[in-house]
Amino acid sequence: MHRYLSLLLFIGLAYNQGWMNNYGDNRTDYGCCIVSTDDGNHLFVGETKYQSHDLQLNERFVHIYKINPLGNIIWEDSLQFEPFERWEPHIIQSLGSGYGYLITGSLSIIGEYSTETKSFANHIDSNGNEISSHTFNTLNANALKITDDNNYIAIGNQSLENGETGWLFKLDSSDNIIWAKTGEGYDGTPNGNALLITADGDYVVSGYLQDDLFISKINNDGSELWNYTYNNQSNYIRGYDIAMTSDGGYAIATTSWESFDWPLPDTTYAILFKLSSNGEFEWQRKYGGGEYYYSEGKEIAVDNDGNIILAGRTKLSQDDFDLYIIKVNANGDLLYERVIQGSPYDEKINHIIVTPNDKVLTAGHLGFSENQGGWNHWVASLNDDGLACISDSNQDGLLTNDDFEFLVERTLQNIFYEELYDWNYDSKNNIVDILRMSDYLYGDNPFNYNCYY
Repeated sequence: MHRYLSLLLFIGLAYNQGWMNNYGDNRTDYGCCIVSTDDGNHLFVGETKYQSHDLQLNERFVHIYKINPLGNIIWEDSLQFEPFERWEPHIIQSLGSGYGYLITGSLSIIGEYSTETKSFANHIDSNGNEISSHTFNTLNANALKITDDNNYIAIGNQSLENGETGWLFKLDSSDNIIWAKTGEGYDGTPNGNALLITADGDYVVSGYLQDDLFISKINNDGSELWNYTYNNQSNYIRGYDIAMTSDGGYAIATTSWESFDWPLPDTTYAILFKLSSNGEFEWQRKYGGGEYYYSEGKEIAVDNDGNIILAGRTKLSQDDFDLYIIKVNANGDLLYERVIQGSPYDEKINHIIVTPNDKVLTAGHLGFSENQGGWNHWVASLNDDGLACISDSNQDGLLTNDDFEFLVERTLQNIFYEELYDWNYDSKNNIVDILRMSDYLYGDNPFNYNCYY
């Protein structure tokens, strides 16, 4: 009985504070990004392949879901699209209370013999209505955001009219380049993967320069304020998402690749870097390696207490990828390290945010064998211990025996960091029966789907 009570305590924590949901059908879905709305809900954006087999392969449209704090769909919609188009959203940006949201990304026009790729910026309101749309015909950006002066800032290497290669651009709404940063003054041309607009209107870019980590802060007129480069003598290191920390500095998610002679496997690590507000190195923390020989650090967020959450994915040997979450305090001390399996197949995280009420949400996609395309949109809400419980598949507000069985197994796996025991059918049902009667932990109706609270 003591064993069951301990299980109930741990499962109760996960059940009341975390959830994960997948969205989609038999089409292939790729999750992009998520943002909290003024009414306490969330907009989740991804892309979905066309269902019609008469259209060109790889045609996709932008899929938008509005979900409540429990992950249930309020409505779903899409941006307007035409045949022979492939829309790939990269960012959803809040424009401030009451001003709506900007979705930006790449738009490819698929021809019979060639494909033309450009960037798009579509403005929507909180109900998914399109307010405006704009296409940048001469731009193919990795990241594109609107600036405080209603222009646009973009990262992505492309040729300029003078023959040089630019990596950071400021443009107006008519596609005119206001200024561009090139490789002048660097040992090569930088490559940007992520873009942050600071509170004072400056821009911080995270990426790489040849094989080195590259971070640069640029002011509004295009002058570089500082840059930071790093290589730990690995094969190469890449900078990805970047966030401002509570002390005005910056936290950067990076991935480092290290190659070894056979028979040792190549190893990748997730590395968290902390820089000061002036771009000076303060500390780094390295995760992965060992049995988790392939680990990536891709996304980053800072909560209301100044703690830093690093997210990516990891894998054991030849297993599928799982969600990888690390939380540290402002000094880099580890608070938790979690490997979360959302399905028996691959998971990929493409965005992480902290909501106004300090909940951590991750957005991406996960694999399912019964999905003919292989991927579904996926959102997870993590509790204070970095755990997420499983939600009901038909979103009717009730959890079935199967849902609880999955929750029991996943909670055990994430808490104790060990392989699942071979629970027999009776053991699982005994735990489910206790949960049914557990008004003490779950309130008047333990089957109410209230993992968020």
